[in-house]
Amino acid sequence: MWFLKFLFKKRFDSEFVEQLFLSLSVRISDLEIVWKKGGSVVVKSDASSAMIKKGKKVLFVQNSRGGWVDLLFAGEDRQALTEVIKQYKLGQEKPNFVPGIILAVIYLLLALSSLNVNEGTVEIIYRVSIATVVLGTALMVTGYSSNWSNNVRSLCATIWIMGMIIAVPTSLLLLPLVMASNRQQLTRLYH
Repeated sequence: MWFLKFLFKKRFDSEFVEQLFLSLSVRISDLEIVWKKGGSVVVKSDASSAMIKKGKKVLFVQNSRGGWVDLLFAGEDRQALTEVIKQYKLGQEKPNFVPGIILAVIYLLLALSSLNVNEGTVEIIYRVSIATVVLGTALMVTGYSSNWSNNVRSLCATIWIMGMIIAVPTSLLLLPLVMASNRQQLTRLYH
């Protein structure tokens, strides 16, 4: 699940990914790099994305505009991965919360305007989903800024997804806020 990974923004650069891989290989054994284009494995010169894996565990993914690092599930390799990520200054950019906050306010206004609809089963389900999405979003944003366990974060993410599925498409307006909060996780490593 992407929202349990630490997101960063960076344009794809195969040389950068290769240097990162070499630095990680010195500290973490049995790593492999997989070059991809459109989901297919390709050679480095044709790649538009890459992933660094240890066995079946994916530690790093870089696509055309950004990527993620899996620090939560890196296990014994977490410290080495964190140090190399800091060395390469990934995720140092400050996330922009303004679009997320604006869209969240729009979502809340839309949700509040829909509460005046007649009482019926569909309306009750929609109201419950609105409450679930708002609560889930609050939990996700709080979870990113706290040191909660992976299980608690997974539970919050599950609640959030269930609410979003029922309240689609308007609930997608909350996605930028959650993504900005997620990007802040890597930024916190530098402070």
